[in-house]
Amino acid sequence: MRVLVTPHHFEIGGSQINALEYAEAVANMPGFDVAVYAPDGVLVDDARARGLELHLTKLNLGAPSPRRIREMTSLVRRLDIDLVHSYEWPTTMDAMLGPNTLLGTPMLASENDVQVTYFLPKSLPMTVCMNSIYEEERAERPDLHLLEVPVDTTSFSPDTVSDERAAAARRECGADDDELLVVVVSRISAHLKIEGLHALAAAAGRLGRDHRFRVAVVGDGPLRPELERTVAAANAQAGRDVVVLLGERSDPRPYYRAADIAVGMGGSALRAMAFGKPLLVQGQQAFWSLLDETTQHTFFAQGWYGLADGVDGVGRCADLLKRLLEMSQDERARLGALGRRIVRERYSLQARARQLADLYTEVHARGGRRTASALRALGTTARLPKFYAARTLYGWRARRAQSAAGPQPASAAAT
Repeated sequence: MRVLVTPHHFEIGGSQINALEYAEAVANMPGFDVAVYAPDGVLVDDARARGLELHLTKLNLGAPSPRRIREMTSLVRRLDIDLVHSYEWPTTMDAMLGPNTLLGTPMLASENDVQVTYFLPKSLPMTVCMNSIYEEERAERPDLHLLEVPVDTTSFSPDTVSDERAAAARRECGADDDELLVVVVSRISAHLKIEGLHALAAAAGRLGRDHRFRVAVVGDGPLRPELERTVAAANAQAGRDVVVLLGERSDPRPYYRAADIAVGMGGSALRAMAFGKPLLVQGQQAFWSLLDETTQHTFFAQGWYGLADGVDGVGRCADLLKRLLEMSQDERARLGALGRRIVRERYSLQARARQLADLYTEVHARGGRRTASALRALGTTARLPKFYAARTLYGWRARRAQSAAGPQPASAAAT
């Protein structure tokens, strides 16, 4: 079977890395031939290193994009593609309007977000990565499948990073020998990430005078200048550089290996667990939780993420971070061993890729059903103006609220 995988962009991020990991794993299975169609970006070298057939586009636009629809449809026809696997709603939208409708090519969509995009058709074959979303949506979406985020336990393992590389990463983070190193690998973006990064930096500022540790943020993104202000306030409160922003790194493994404690959500959390690191799980609306024997089943059910009541996220983060910092080394090692065992037993890429390959076979066997595809695409297109209007209104209200609040003093970010 010839499969075209279409990530929504090619910057470093969980969904895109997930797409490449699955594409490589399925491509190595008998009977499957996988190509990738993606916007040019920093993950190009990664895709090529995996040996994937790569077709780049200069289009990195919102959907629907007539140019991307034409380009994708032409590529599917030229490569004789049997099935398109789209990631996230913009490429799903264009795959529906393009090869799915125009050529009758079967498609599978993956939504690796914390909710399903509401205007996508309920009859569309789709995967989600959290059990809580699957349970919530399955009654209304008969072709919904649970495909949890995988971890390549061959590549993400302590054995893949030498002591020398880990020591170099630790020096880059500025961690002294008597300091614990806390690492978070994350995009610095508004979607899901920034709230927790602000809270973590501010919590570090609170704890920085009384505890010997360093927080390193490995990643970059459009909201870095905003986070830099919070980091500056936290460092001032601690009286030293307790938080450092390293920027984007193409290979995060040395930083996971160097860490004493990890912070993360989703795939980043799982990759930290694969390195045997005790984990502080980040969510939204002030959600923070340690991974331990009492919380593991909650994360199995809801995914490596959570929502709370929006109250005192900095305080919650500080309390849990303090617990980790004050644990004995043996206790942190025990929590790290728990995480590594969970990843190996439950989230292995090899097992998940076999599940995905079986799903490809199932969806392809049903065929494209062009009339149904066309009706789905038309219905989704009709709902898009309402979606864009709501998003514009939300952004306007957020900017207005921020303007009304006025500039925040530096000390406010650290309290």
